[in-house]
Formats: sequence, structure tokens, C-alpha cells
Amino acid sequence: MTYHLDRRNGKGLAFGILLVVLALATAVSYAISHSGLRRHGGPQRQDDAPSRIAYKIVRHEIFTGSGGQSPVLMATKIRYQKSNGDWKEVTRYFSKDGQLTSRHAVFGIGGRGVLGVNEETQSLDYISPMALSASGVGLGVAAKERETALRADPHFVREETVLDRSAAVLRFSEGDPRSGYYVEAYYAPSLDGVTPIKELFVNAAGTTVVEPVLVKLAEPTPGEFGQVPNWPLAFGLYERKIQLAENAGREDIAAAMRRRIEGEVGK
Repeated sequence: MTYHLDRRNGKGLAFGILLVVLALATAVSYAISHSGLRRHGGPQRQDDAPSRIAYKIVRHEIFTGSGGQSPVLMATKIRYQKSNGDWKEVTRYFSKDGQLTSRHAVFGIGGRGVLGVNEETQSLDYISPMALSASGVGLGVAAKERETALRADPHFVREETVLDRSAAVLRFSEGDPRSGYYVEAYYAPSLDGVTPIKELFVNAAGTTVVEPVLVKLAEPTPGEFGQVPNWPLAFGLYERKIQLAENAGREDIAAAMRRRIEGEVGK
């Protein structure tokens, strides 16, 4: 099984790893759909949402080339979030003519980290530790505290509304800021603050947007979430991230990442 981080604008592998490095450096993929805006017969206020919330979110990844080509659906992503913080995301990738080409699943499990299910090698690819949240604030705090932390983040650029819910937008530049290449991640403080509800990737190849089309507040069923396979851990992808940190001159981050591998192997 091949991971498809490189599908984003043709340069997503390095960019995706860059975001992981940025997250590690700062100590660390919503609104309800219109059909689900009501709870107990009335509208749900954002402040009423629990700070550790269970939900299902469906997002579409759409690429538009810089030459003015028509938008193309690259992937669909379904994330199942448990109220205990564990999550599962299933991504289905499509060819330009709309044919399904591949599928992969990733689990985020407390105490174990983020694990990609590699069907080809019958192993679990270690991707990263579990994040606290985009703002570095843990999941058990109030939405107002997460909102304050996001606004204080040096990457915060503005607020927007995504599916009727306010979102803080963080922007990360790739390489020289003058290049105009960047990623924007949209976080809704009224949810968990861990996963962007929307993402925007911009570089010379074009623009990729990962846009939500459905959010449903509900604990995932056992059938939806499934189980993490009892397979051995593989660290090849994580070691590539370590190499990227070293190449960027961030030996402190690389050393911290190596300690993480040593801790996992020692379990």
C-alpha cells in the first residue's frame, strides 16, 4: 500500500512532512450538516458542544490546476472521532475520470500514536505521536480556551465560517514566503481543535482544497470504527520525517523524534 501524501499539488509529501515538523516545533486532516442543526427540537449553540466531542466528518479533496483546468475530485475522506480522543480516517482516491484507484485507513489511538494500515506489508506505519490540538491545548478544555489559544498562535491569519461554524485559519508558508506557496488549515474551536475541518494547499501546480460536505455529531459505531490490526510497527515514514528535520537544520526536533521511536521500540 502506498501513501498518497504526494497527491496534493504534486508536492504534498514534503509539504505534509513540513507541517508535521511545524507541529512538533510548537509542542504538538465543524458545523453540523443542515439536516442535523437541531437537537431536542431547537438549534444547537456552538458553546453547547462538549470539549471532547464524537463526530463523523466527510470531506472532498478537489484539485484545480494553475492553467485554469476544471476542478477534479482527487479523494474523499471520512473521519470517525470518538469522545475519548481516538479516531479513524478512511481515504478513497480517484483517477481523473472518476474511477476508484486505492483506499487506505489511518488510526489515531491514545498511547500508541497515529498508525497507517499497510495492507501490502501487513504492518502499521508509524506516522506521528497523537496531537493535543492545533493550539497545543488539550482536548478536555472548553471551546473558549481553544479559541483563545488559536488566536494567539503566530500562524493565525483570520477567522472564517465553514458550514455555519466559526473557524480559526492558520497559514504555513513553504520555503521562501515570497514564493506564494502556502497551506491554510481551518480549525473549529467548538469541536476538538485537532483536525482541520478545511485545508487549502497552494503552489505552482495549482490549488487543492479539502472541503467538508457533512458533519454529524455521533459516537462511531463498532462497525464504522473497526479495530486496529494486530500487526508490527514500521518506522520508515517517520524516519523520512526525521531526515527532513535534519535537512532543515532542526536537530532538536530530529532528536526528539528519535527518542519517540526509541520509546515505541522499547515498549
